[in-house]
Amino acid sequence: MQCMEIWGGNRPADSRVSTPGLEARVISVPLDGAGGDVHYVSVCGGGIVTRIVLADIAGHGTPVAGIALELRQLIRRYINTKTHIRLIYRLNEQMQSWVNNGLFATSIVASYHSKKRRLTLCNAGHPRPLLYRARTGIWSLLNTEHGTGEEIRDLPLGILGGIKYSQMAVALEPNDMVLLYTDLLIETHDSQGTPLGEEGVLSIAQRLGSDGNFIAARLLAEIRAHAGPHSPSDDVTVMELRHTGEGPRPPSLRGKLKVYGKVFKLIRT
Repeated sequence: MQCMEIWGGNRPADSRVSTPGLEARVISVPLDGAGGDVHYVSVCGGGIVTRIVLADIAGHGTPVAGIALELRQLIRRYINTKTHIRLIYRLNEQMQSWVNNGLFATSIVASYHSKKRRLTLCNAGHPRPLLYRARTGIWSLLNTEHGTGEEIRDLPLGILGGIKYSQMAVALEPNDMVLLYTDLLIETHDSQGTPLGEEGVLSIAQRLGSDGNFIAARLLAEIRAHAGPHSPSDDVTVMELRHTGEGPRPPSLRGKLKVYGKVFKLIRT
C-alpha cells in the first residue's frame, strides 16, 4: 500500500485536506489538551486510496492521552495492511494487553478508492456513520453491522482476541457526504434527559440539511445548544468526508520523495 500520513493525533483540531476524490474535515475537541479520540488520514497506493481511521478509547482526558498515542503508533505500524479486515484484526490482537487495565476502543476504518469511487468501511463497536445523498438531499444511517445468528463479531478493539470483523462498501456520487463521529454525540441528553442516540443525531443532521458544504461544526453547535443539564462530558471528534468525484492524481515528485523517505526511515515521522 505504501501509505503516507496526512493527519494523525489526539489533540484539538479543526483542519481540512483534499485527497483524490475527497475533501475531508476533522473537528476534534478533547476535554484537556489531549484525549482518547484518535483520528488518522493517509494516502496510499500512489494516490489511489485514502485511508481513514477514527477511534475512541474508553475514558477521556489526560488519563487516556498516553494510551491514545500508543494506539496511533499501532495504526501507523499497520496502516499499509492491504485489507480493512486484516488491519482492524491486527489492531485488536495487539491491543489485548489492554484488557488487564480495563481499556478498550471503538473504531471505524474506512478506505476510499478513487478509481472505483467507492468507500469501504469496517466498524469495531463504533456509532454508525451518517450518509448524505446529494441527489435526494437525504441523510441516513450506514448499516455497518453484519453479524448473523449467535456469531460474535465486530466488537470494540481490545476486548477479546480472535474476533472476526465485517466490511461493507458504498458507491459515492459527487457531493455525497459521510460523517464519522465519536459517541459523545449519541450520549448527549436532550432537554428531557433522553440520550440522542444515533436516530437523534440523524434527525438533527436531516434538519440541518446540506448544500454541498461541511455541516460538522453546525451539527456540534446544534447539539451543544440543546443539550440537557445532565449530559455527559467527554472528548468529541467529528470527521466529515465530501465526495468530489475526481479521479486519482499522480503523486508529485516531492510527494514521492517524502513517501520514499518515510519508507526507508530517512525522514522522521
